[in-house]
Amino acid sequence: MGSPEVYDSIVGYAAYAYISWLCLPMIENRPGSCTTGSEYCSPLIRVFSKTIFNQVVLLVVFSILYLWIIWAYIKVRIITTWAAGL
Repeated sequence: MGSPEVYDSIVGYAAYAYISWLCLPMIENRPGSCTTGSEYCSPLIRVFSKTIFNQVVLLVVFSILYLWIIWAYIKVRIITTWAAGL
């Protein structure tokens, strides 16, 4: 199936990429971010990210969902480890 370290790496990198490549540049209003009209952003995010409030909402919603994913993943790893008798 795959090692747990691979899954840990994928989940960790997803958070890093979302926060450092999308949220922080928008909040800091860096050149090339979605707020300055980058061609790599979807139109929905470009429209939604116009104000600092909306940018922080994107980060907060992601953080809540990310913590939910981490919690579920930890629960699965604990239960499968316990069920396997390790």
